[in-house]
Amino acid sequence: MIEREPSVPLDTPAVGHETREVNLRGVLLAGLGLILVVALVQIVAWRVMSAMSSADAAADRPRSALAPTQSVPPNPQLQLTPVHLAKDQDDLRLLREHERQLLQSYGRLDPQQEFARIPIDRAMKLVLERNLLPSRSPAATQK
Repeated sequence: MIEREPSVPLDTPAVGHETREVNLRGVLLAGLGLILVVALVQIVAWRVMSAMSSADAAADRPRSALAPTQSVPPNPQLQLTPVHLAKDQDDLRLLREHERQLLQSYGRLDPQQEFARIPIDRAMKLVLERNLLPSRSPAATQK
């Protein structure tokens, strides 16, 4: 059997762990110094902010004519008639009736009378008669 040479030479000092303890006094002094620095920064920041706010309040300058004015936007007008007063008229029912009338009647869409509105049933029949749907091409119906 072949013996291997050890990776650590035999004449080196013993390898082990550090025998000294942590310097507790140094760690405590560093922590105390950190706490004092943070407290000092907080006090300085508080003093600067209070000085700036009192100087701003003392200035009391008029607003520039170019500065945007702060105006309150108008309240939303979601429903013109209050719900408690509109017991006999239903807004949704009126809207649906108006839409149904538009879908079932003829009419002009613009003042120049270039475009017209036709009833939806007639429009669907025309689309089918003229074969305007892409899925209903003449080649597809012959197959």
